[in-house]
Amino acid sequence: MYMTPSHDRSQRSHGSTLLLVLWTISVTTLIVIALQLSAYRQASEGRQTLGRVRAKWAARAGVEAVIAYVGWDTESEFSYNPDQFAIDLAEIAMSEEDELNQATYSIGHSEYGERVDGPADAHAKYNVNRMTDDHWWLLSDLLEDGLDEEMVASITDWMDGDDEVTEGGAEGEFYYFMPYPYEVRNGRVGSLMELELIKGIDPIRVRGEDWNLNGLLEISEDDGDLTWPNYDNFDGKLDAGWSRYLTTRSRAGGWADSGQPRVDLAGAETDEIVSRLDVDFVQAQALTTFAGGSGASLAQLIATPLSELVSSQGDNNNQQQGQTPPPSDLTDNQLRLVLAEATIRNNEDGMPGKLNLNTCDYDLLQFLPDVDLTLANQIDFARSVTPFASLLDLADRIPDLEPEQIVQLAEVADVRSNVFVIASTGTADPGRTSVELVVTIDRSSLPIRIVEYMER
Repeated sequence: MYMTPSHDRSQRSHGSTLLLVLWTISVTTLIVIALQLSAYRQASEGRQTLGRVRAKWAARAGVEAVIAYVGWDTESEFSYNPDQFAIDLAEIAMSEEDELNQATYSIGHSEYGERVDGPADAHAKYNVNRMTDDHWWLLSDLLEDGLDEEMVASITDWMDGDDEVTEGGAEGEFYYFMPYPYEVRNGRVGSLMELELIKGIDPIRVRGEDWNLNGLLEISEDDGDLTWPNYDNFDGKLDAGWSRYLTTRSRAGGWADSGQPRVDLAGAETDEIVSRLDVDFVQAQALTTFAGGSGASLAQLIATPLSELVSSQGDNNNQQQGQTPPPSDLTDNQLRLVLAEATIRNNEDGMPGKLNLNTCDYDLLQFLPDVDLTLANQIDFARSVTPFASLLDLADRIPDLEPEQIVQLAEVADVRSNVFVIASTGTADPGRTSVELVVTIDRSSLPIRIVEYMER
């Protein structure tokens, strides 16, 4: 049948309209799909953000739980019980079911390569700023790849207060001509990472597998060479290098066992000494006299009777003239109170922390003065039965230990800690997102201070 031109034009018009409609529908569909994908991505990102926020505050809840308990223990009037203290910290290391809204937290650290619940005790490691050359050589013996003479010399030069170069070491001039120059410390080391700035010290030595120095074995730190660090031994245990044994975070000093500031024997009123330490007036005066002497330390009272300490300082003129009777020697209970409640001119405040005999690695017992393998085993066995609540417990429970040895131990060791490292991991819905906070807290002064805060 013959079709007129107008009819042909009409068909072409209808075809064009159909194509336009189909094209419009296609474009609209693509726009809708794109909007849906964008909305989905935004919703997904929103869920992830919500999960991360919840996880972060769950982790922070774990940190606050530890701070609250440590603060309570510091100010508690109850007798110090290191065993109960450790048990309580482990019990609050994980949140109770449904304690947090769609979120949980867990706190842990590594001991002997294995994960345990609770924060890490910074005093379980030896403070770098108390290390001697002998200690560095002892550390070398504990590690597979030990230190050489140049490393020890360089560490000595980094920490000493002069510019004289030890043979094999390095002082300011060496670091000045580095590609990116920096100054030598010539003082106390501020962090373990600072050791990596010292000539000849490779970060791998300091960190081992614990590349982020959080005290925990991460998946990336136990997968061989799949991810960095690529030197993992893939054995399920944390090889932390030097960081297993060393710290810079611990601090000496701290509050008394009674939950009060320590009484300063060199400056306190006699009446306060009498009431706090359960001594008589003459003993209190003798303690003040002793504390005023040069180089006096509380540990000296462990090995030397009070009357002899005062007499040896040449301050017994009044006694010879009959004006003041000689002081009675301190009983064991009085001596325990003095060690737990007193200080002398607060001379430990701000100083590098001492090694905690209850929590330190067995290998570190060898770092203590005059401690051989036999004595180290005796200390290790005694603390495994019941942790030490006072340095005087050493004398009661280790018969072979002389009072003079306890005095030496007291210079570098204690049975109570001030600084703790909290590695708290929060996990939350949606998405079971995780956030880790590594927070270092210090209770050597109150209120408790957060001295280091890292979020991962």
